[in-house]
Amino acid sequence: NSLIVVLFFAHYCKMCHQANIPYKKMAYSFDPQEVQFTRLETSVMTSQQLRNLGISRVPFLQLYRNGICVASFSTRWRLEKQLRETLQACQDRSVSDWVAFCNQFDNEIEMNKKARQRLRAEASNLTPKENEERPLVRTLTTELQLLQAIDDSSNPTSNTMTVVMFHSHFEQSSYRAQHQYRKIAEYYFDETVGNFSMTRMEVSVLSDDTLQGLGIQKFPHIQVYKDGKCAASFSIPQSFVFSKIVHNSLCSIQDRTVSQWQDFWALHKKDVATIGEFLDDIRQRTKYHPSSMEMSA
Repeated sequence: NSLIVVLFFAHYCKMCHQANIPYKKMAYSFDPQEVQFTRLETSVMTSQQLRNLGISRVPFLQLYRNGICVASFSTRWRLEKQLRETLQACQDRSVSDWVAFCNQFDNEIEMNKKARQRLRAEASNLTPKENEERPLVRTLTTELQLLQAIDDSSNPTSNTMTVVMFHSHFEQSSYRAQHQYRKIAEYYFDETVGNFSMTRMEVSVLSDDTLQGLGIQKFPHIQVYKDGKCAASFSIPQSFVFSKIVHNSLCSIQDRTVSQWQDFWALHKKDVATIGEFLDDIRQRTKYHPSSMEMSA
């Protein structure tokens, strides 16, 4: 009888960022065995796919039970109230109530089910190359994924540097920086321009100790990793200079010669070592191994 809640949101939508706050608070207040809270950024789907699912605007909520969509509605100002009332109604329904509900909304349920079947079919028809195509900006949701992204910069065959933007849904400056960061990612997506792997991470998934250990205090915060080591770490709370500072920094970093890198590592040896030691602590705590994304039991 467990429920799955899906919040469809867009990074450009101010209302979505405001909705994230009560949504996260609710996620912490429910037993995950009874209600699971998930989010989906709508840019990964086409407008037709969204319409097929019945999603007309963002933020938008859908609830699923036993593989069936049992609630679907747009929410703007009263997300918490609407969602709590809907969850309570679902939890209070008896078996006979659910049978009556499915009979009443049979057409809507079937339309949603067919839309999801088409999504599965479209995904399965992708060629391996299309499935493996790297996204403009990869979203990191766990410490484990952060460690893997950092270790990717140690790959001698790709010579790729990893850029991480740490942002907060609670900060207006982070909201404005999202679009600019994506534009920068589009520019560096062409490997002839620069070998950068662009990633982002919402800081609510990290503990205060982790943020402090990484030297992150204000948002958005940019870190660049080369050879598994932090080559740059800076905050840009002023959104009007965000794009210029990030772009100039990346250009400067990729233009360094071997001797300039040697001088840089020597000059910032202490700061680099401090972050490196903290990352090693995370590796030990999570039992992470660079060659695998699996975590020991």
